[in-house]
Parts: sequence; C-alpha cells; structure tokens
Amino acid sequence: MEVSTHAHGSPFGCYSDHQGVSYEDDRYDDATDYEKVIVGSFGSSLAFSSSLSNYNPLVGGSVGNDDDEDEAMSYEEPCATSSSARDDWDEEMHSEESSQQDIFSLSSSESNYGRGSRVSVLSAATEMLRIRFPFLSISVKLADFLCLQEKELLNDTIVDFFLNHIAQHLLPEAPNKRVNVLPAVFWHNLSIRHSCLPEDFTTLTASQQDEARFADLLEFLDDFELFESDFLLIPVNEWEHWSLIVVCHPFTENGTILCFDSLLNDDNNNLAVASKVVEEFLGYAWAKRSGKATKLPAMKTVVPHNLPQQSAPADDGLYVLEYAKRFLLDTPTQIDNFDFSACYPNFSIRGKRQEIQKTILSSTANRQMWTPLMELLERNNRQQHQQQAQHRR
Repeated sequence: MEVSTHAHGSPFGCYSDHQGVSYEDDRYDDATDYEKVIVGSFGSSLAFSSSLSNYNPLVGGSVGNDDDEDEAMSYEEPCATSSSARDDWDEEMHSEESSQQDIFSLSSSESNYGRGSRVSVLSAATEMLRIRFPFLSISVKLADFLCLQEKELLNDTIVDFFLNHIAQHLLPEAPNKRVNVLPAVFWHNLSIRHSCLPEDFTTLTASQQDEARFADLLEFLDDFELFESDFLLIPVNEWEHWSLIVVCHPFTENGTILCFDSLLNDDNNNLAVASKVVEEFLGYAWAKRSGKATKLPAMKTVVPHNLPQQSAPADDGLYVLEYAKRFLLDTPTQIDNFDFSACYPNFSIRGKRQEIQKTILSSTANRQMWTPLMELLERNNRQQHQQQAQHRR
C-alpha cells in the first residue's frame, strides 16, 4: 500500500453505541412554549422548565443562579426540588396511563420551580424521527438530538443520519456518483476483528484468516450494494474522536482511500493501519464476489493537504460531516494532490449544529411538538455566544 500524506495521522475507532426504546405518539401537538432549556435527571429522563437556566443535560452539573445554592440542582440528584414533585413523578411513572406516555407535564402548584412556571419531563428515549434511507433505517431520539448542543460530542446516530441525508437528499442524481454510506458500527466491528484475533489465528491459512476477520462483516453489508458504489463513506470513531474514510472508485484500477481528520499529528501509523484494514476487507469482498483468487488492484491512501483542523474539543463530528458535504457536492477531479483549502476556501462549521437540528425537525411528523424545544436551544446558544463574546473583551 502506498501512503501519500502531507499532514499526518490521527487516532481511529473506539465506538460508543446508543440504545433506546422507540415511541410513536401523536397526542402532544400542543406543546407549551417554555423559556429555558433545563435541568436534571429523573432516571433516564430530562426536564425542561421556564424558571431555571443554563444546563447541559447530557454532561451534568448544577443549574440555577450561582449565588443561590438552595435553588440550584445537581445532575446527581433528582431534578425536582421538592418532595411533593418527586412524589408526583413516582406516581406518574408508576401509573398505568403514564406507562404508555413518554411526555407529560407537572403544574407549578405541584413543584417549587417558580410561580406560574410549568415543567415538561421528556424521556431521553423519546423518538423524534424514524427515517428510512435506501440501506439503513435510523431512529433519532431526544438523547441524540440533545448531543447537538454546543460543546457536546456527536454520537453515532447523528453522524449516520446526516451522512445519509447528504448522500440521499442533497446530491443531484448522477450516474457516475453513486454514494454509499456505511454505518458507524461497521468500522467498530472491523477494528475489533483486526485487534482481537483468535488464538489460533497464526496457524490458519491466508484464506481462513480472511474468513475469520471479514466473513460476518461482508454478510452484514449484503444489502448495501457495495459493488455498485463510486464512493464509499466510512465514519470512524476511536477514543471518542470522529474521522472519515472515503473510498473513491473501489474495485477499479483507480481506487483511492481518502482520510479526513480534524486532529492530524506527526504520526501517520494510525492512518496507514486504518487504510490497510479497509483495503484488506474490500479485497476479501472482491475475491468472494468474483469467485477468483485475483487480487484487487492496490489502492493509494491520500490525506488532503491543508485540511481544516478543529479548535474546540467536541467539534470533530461537525468537521467530518462538513468534510463529507463539501467533498461530495463539489468533488475535485484530481485527488492525488488534493489541497482541501484550495478547493473549499470558504469551509466553515459555523452553524453546523443548528443546520442538523433543523434538518431533523423538518423531517419529524409532529414538528409543532418539537419547535419550542428548538427555540429554547437557539436562545440558549445565543446566550452562550454572548457570554463568550463578553468574556473575550
């Protein structure tokens, strides 16, 4: 394998899975317009109130006024600030009616959030959107949506959703630009099979070794039309860091593996290893399909020159999605000496989180229910930006 890099390597692949329960309910079209996003945890649920301010429900911390410790809440404790509210929560959760209900409200008379306020408690597993792409069905839940807040790491559901959205909804149809997005779990399993080999692996023949590493994965991709792709997108997550591999023209003599990473460093070993594993898998897939022992032509690995790099720790997923969008919408004709900044001088991730949020909300069947939440998040983001601007002065 030939490795051609201008900037170098990055870590690839640790995978964080998200699981949840699907809900379908159309009873909550009349959502209350709350003023602030909140605040705490009822087990696996999140609460929203008009009386408390900045809080990140997926990270934890206290909320309320810094100078009022009595009114602030902690993520380690129940969200409600009174025993009566906690009793109401227990009663709701154990009632037969609430067992079928994933969203409900507590009136201010039943809690001490503040006079005239209302609290809505939403299960983190509440399904916001279920969408079917050609090769993958994706369920976006509230917990997934909330990882789009500022300073939050994007999870696998959001990355899978938006990459498929780009491929299926943003690209014009073109016979020479068939894009196939492999789910994030593909790399997770591929990297595990590469690093966790059976004890007798060295005693196996070369073909047996390939079977042990790749047979299950190829079966998993049976419905993905792997061999009818001009571009294969493979999202990669290692050590909670997102990167992207794009295989250009696989199964041809011009096959090239592009590696996009927003935290490049001076060690290219991880890039080379990741590219080699992907190339070996595609070689195995080619041999199984053709039924011959002929090898797939060697692929070149390229890391684009002048690749924009992240400055905030949680922005790697945003960079991956914007890399993919720019590349697919305006693919350079020559990628051997691919200068990313020259091809896309206006590259930016500014507003990317909001773009993804609005894309999800625009696809929901009950958009009216979720619009107030979006407005709350937008106001919260504006306040954070204003505070950051004041801090820089």
